[in-house]
Amino acid sequence: MTVPLTHYQVLNVSHEASIEEIKASFRRLALEKHPDKNPGSSVEDFRTIQLAWECLRDSRQRYDEEMRREANRLKSKLDSAMTVKFSEMEEAVDDETNKIVYIYACRCGDEVEVWPDLHPKSEDAVFLAECPGCSFAYSIER
Repeated sequence: MTVPLTHYQVLNVSHEASIEEIKASFRRLALEKHPDKNPGSSVEDFRTIQLAWECLRDSRQRYDEEMRREANRLKSKLDSAMTVKFSEMEEAVDDETNKIVYIYACRCGDEVEVWPDLHPKSEDAVFLAECPGCSFAYSIER
């Protein structure tokens, strides 16, 4: 399971930033990433910046509360997760992407897949993976 960027991260501001700071960062990024002004920029990147700004501008308090709830849910999952090391997982090659994927057989019989390119690179990093069959959480460590 990968954690997507928060709206604050998309706009390169801290969670404590004022609305004026957020607005200034949005304007700078919008100019930088606008596809009409910069041919290398994608419409998707520009839209992501717009959505982040609109959410923080219109419903920042609700968004912050949702982030707190999600952080608590993830902490709870991590606290109850079973620890598995990469060395305990089976290495396989994905048929579609031809990339290496690590597989762990869940207790429910389904398979938990971990893509190494999505895993944090540091040695002490912990990665949370959920079984698609039963949602049991696994803490994957190097």
